[in-house]
Amino acid sequence: MGATWIAKPIAALNQSEIKLWKRLSHHNTPVSQTLAWGKSIDSIHGKSILVFSPERNISGLFMIEGSRAECVNGPVLDWTSIQDASSLNEQVSLVVYALHQSHPQTTEVLLRPRLLESQFKFLEQHLAFPIEQCDQAQTMTLALKGDEQSLFLSLPAKIRHEIKRAENSNIEYSVRDARENLENFWSRTVEFYQSKSLFIPPHEWIKSLITNSVDPISSSIITVRHQPSQSVSEIMILHLHGISFYFYAYEMRTESCPNISLNTYAQWQALCLSQTKGSHTYDLNGLLHPSQKSEDDHHYRGVDFYKRKFKGQELNYFSPLIQFGAT
Repeated sequence: MGATWIAKPIAALNQSEIKLWKRLSHHNTPVSQTLAWGKSIDSIHGKSILVFSPERNISGLFMIEGSRAECVNGPVLDWTSIQDASSLNEQVSLVVYALHQSHPQTTEVLLRPRLLESQFKFLEQHLAFPIEQCDQAQTMTLALKGDEQSLFLSLPAKIRHEIKRAENSNIEYSVRDARENLENFWSRTVEFYQSKSLFIPPHEWIKSLITNSVDPISSSIITVRHQPSQSVSEIMILHLHGISFYFYAYEMRTESCPNISLNTYAQWQALCLSQTKGSHTYDLNGLLHPSQKSEDDHHYRGVDFYKRKFKGQELNYFSPLIQFGAT
């Protein structure tokens, strides 16, 4: 059965629809994809259309330029659960119809659904609409199986060594609810990211994300501190739908800090916490795609190198640009 799709300009959304949009964007898209939404929300107000389906619990945001409507990154049309081409073709038609009803001048629609690699390869052969290009993304996940000892032994030897070194170096750690400890964490994280010339969304966005009154996300801040040198590392973890996401982190090291990995120890505590909260998967939240790894000056090259040390399962996501010419 096809889902009902509703299309409205952002400026015309009522309060209940705004709340629904926030809930869908936060809980039903990859966490990394919501960053683009947080970055662009102020600039797109009034010239964009939100398309959403209450039945499917997914939504898409479309920028309108003349007769062209293009789906922007996050919130995305997450169609990873669709298993056959006819259903996908139907969803494309319904989304385009909803857009055309809201904005009759639309003659060209560009969609970017999110698909798994296996889906894309199958659908590529059976899709009734042309695919202009295809963006790809990767992430890495770790399975949270067994007890704490089993989890520890499942990690690579080098990671286990870093954890043990930290444990033997006067390390202290604490876990707090992110909603109650956001201000200090975020101010330090902003300072850290800006020093690395990395994008970070505004405080208002992260606050609305974790304190959403409609459907608040469980979130934790893990603090690891080396007391003798007053060096500290903090990471924020989001827990939703059985998956825990490594979200944001910063590290402040002093010259007297020994050669230990505060962040690796924080990640270990995050794994243990996530398992305690019932998560079956820990998502390291994004890797550089192979097409980007050749860029020696890429901002996230060091982050990518660090995440790959965990040797988890690499997942490939495809986001094809599907073109539909409305008549």
